[in-house]
Amino acid sequence: IRSLKQYDPSYVWVREECQSVSDRYHFHLVLLMNGNETQNPWGHLNAAQKHWARALGSGSAEGLLHLCQPFSPLSHNQAGFKIVRSSPDFQVKFNETFNYLSYLAKVESKSPTDGVRSFGCSELN
Repeated sequence: IRSLKQYDPSYVWVREECQSVSDRYHFHLVLLMNGNETQNPWGHLNAAQKHWARALGSGSAEGLLHLCQPFSPLSHNQAGFKIVRSSPDFQVKFNETFNYLSYLAKVESKSPTDGVRSFGCSELN
């Protein structure tokens, strides 16, 4: 069994107001991992659902987590982007990933609330 440390995870999250129902929020999370150590984002999603269910004291967290699939010819099996620094298409994939993740920075649906964090990230080493 691999330890989480091997994956070298980093994350960024934002809180976003639901457009359909005011005063309701959801969260977007980007998880960055060492692609040399992991190839399967679906396994990480399943593990996250189990941990979230346990944290909620529920038998299931199904439907509470959703893996957003970038429909891009550059995404890795449409389950995320894998950027390889030594690859000839590095810059193209980096730009595509950057554009996809720019969604997190949009301000229209962010409703700052006093005393409530709207975004966060892991500490980069």
